[in-house]
Amino acid sequence: MSLNDAHDTLKKFSALAHGFPVSYALTYLEVAHDEGLSITTLAERTDMPLSTISRVVAALSDVKKYDLLTVKIAKDEKRRKIIGLTKHGKDFLKTL
Repeated sequence: MSLNDAHDTLKKFSALAHGFPVSYALTYLEVAHDEGLSITTLAERTDMPLSTISRVVAALSDVKKYDLLTVKIAKDEKRRKIIGLTKHGKDFLKTL
Protein backbone atom coordinates (compact mmCIF):
# COMPACT_ATOMS: atom_id res chain seq x y z
CA MET A 1 0.00 0.00 0.00
CA SER A 2 1.38 3.36 -0.96
CA LEU A 3 1.38 6.37 1.32
CA ASN A 4 -1.35 7.95 -0.83
CA ASP A 5 -3.48 4.79 -0.52
CA ALA A 6 -3.05 4.78 3.25
CA HIS A 7 -3.94 8.47 3.41
CA ASP A 8 -7.07 7.93 1.31
CA THR A 9 -8.13 5.00 3.48
CA LEU A 10 -7.74 7.01 6.67
CA LYS A 11 -9.75 9.85 5.13
CA LYS A 12 -12.58 7.42 4.37
CA PHE A 13 -12.60 6.21 7.98
CA SER A 14 -12.58 9.83 9.13
CA ALA A 15 -15.64 10.47 6.94
CA LEU A 16 -17.55 7.88 9.00
CA ALA A 17 -17.03 10.01 12.08
CA HIS A 18 -14.68 12.83 12.93
CA GLY A 19 -11.93 11.38 15.09
CA PHE A 20 -12.70 7.75 14.16
CA PRO A 21 -10.31 5.84 16.46
CA VAL A 22 -7.42 3.93 14.91
CA SER A 23 -8.33 0.94 17.10
CA TYR A 24 -11.75 0.87 15.43
CA ALA A 25 -10.20 0.99 11.96
CA LEU A 26 -7.72 -1.76 12.84
CA THR A 27 -10.50 -3.97 14.22
CA TYR A 28 -12.73 -3.41 11.20
CA LEU A 29 -9.91 -4.18 8.76
CA GLU A 30 -8.94 -7.35 10.64
CA VAL A 31 -12.52 -8.64 10.46
CA ALA A 32 -12.80 -7.62 6.80
CA HIS A 33 -9.62 -9.59 6.11
CA ASP A 34 -10.87 -12.71 7.90
CA GLU A 35 -14.60 -12.79 8.67
CA GLY A 36 -15.77 -15.29 11.25
CA LEU A 37 -13.16 -14.50 13.89
CA SER A 38 -13.96 -14.96 17.54
CA ILE A 39 -13.59 -12.06 19.97
CA THR A 40 -10.60 -13.84 21.55
CA THR A 41 -8.80 -14.32 18.23
CA LEU A 42 -9.56 -10.73 17.27
CA ALA A 43 -8.06 -9.50 20.55
CA GLU A 44 -4.93 -11.56 19.91
CA ARG A 45 -4.53 -10.35 16.32
CA THR A 46 -5.01 -6.69 17.19
CA ASP A 47 -2.92 -6.95 20.37
CA MET A 48 -5.72 -5.36 22.39
CA PRO A 49 -7.11 -6.56 25.72
CA LEU A 50 -10.26 -8.65 25.49
CA SER A 51 -12.27 -6.02 27.36
CA THR A 52 -11.15 -3.32 24.90
CA ILE A 53 -11.88 -5.36 21.80
CA SER A 54 -15.32 -6.21 23.18
CA ARG A 55 -16.12 -2.50 23.53
CA VAL A 56 -14.73 -1.72 20.07
CA VAL A 57 -16.77 -4.50 18.46
CA ALA A 58 -19.87 -3.32 20.31
CA ALA A 59 -19.37 0.22 18.99
CA LEU A 60 -18.73 -0.98 15.43
CA SER A 61 -21.79 -3.22 15.50
CA ASP A 62 -24.11 -0.59 16.95
CA VAL A 63 -26.71 0.14 14.27
CA LYS A 64 -27.18 3.70 15.52
CA LYS A 65 -23.47 4.44 15.45
CA TYR A 66 -21.51 2.58 12.74
CA ASP A 67 -23.30 -0.65 11.73
CA LEU A 68 -20.10 -2.17 10.27
CA LEU A 69 -19.87 -5.47 12.17
CA THR A 70 -22.21 -8.29 13.16
CA VAL A 71 -21.88 -10.35 16.30
CA LYS A 72 -23.38 -13.83 16.33
CA ILE A 73 -23.24 -16.66 18.81
CA ALA A 74 -21.31 -19.69 17.51
CA LYS A 75 -23.57 -22.67 16.79
CA ASP A 76 -21.15 -25.16 18.29
CA GLU A 77 -20.24 -23.18 21.41
CA LYS A 78 -22.77 -20.80 22.97
CA ARG A 79 -20.13 -18.74 24.79
CA ARG A 80 -18.15 -17.94 21.63
CA LYS A 81 -19.07 -14.88 19.58
CA ILE A 82 -18.33 -14.78 15.86
CA ILE A 83 -17.61 -11.42 14.19
CA GLY A 84 -18.48 -10.59 10.59
CA LEU A 85 -19.37 -7.65 8.37
CA THR A 86 -22.83 -6.17 7.98
CA LYS A 87 -24.10 -5.18 4.53
CA HIS A 88 -23.03 -1.63 5.34
CA GLY A 89 -19.62 -2.96 6.42
CA LYS A 90 -19.22 -4.83 3.12
CA ASP A 91 -20.31 -1.78 1.13
CA PHE A 92 -17.82 0.40 3.03
CA LEU A 93 -15.06 -2.12 2.30
CA LYS A 94 -15.70 -1.67 -1.42
CA THR A 95 -14.92 2.04 -1.06
CA LEU A 96 -11.50 1.25 0.39
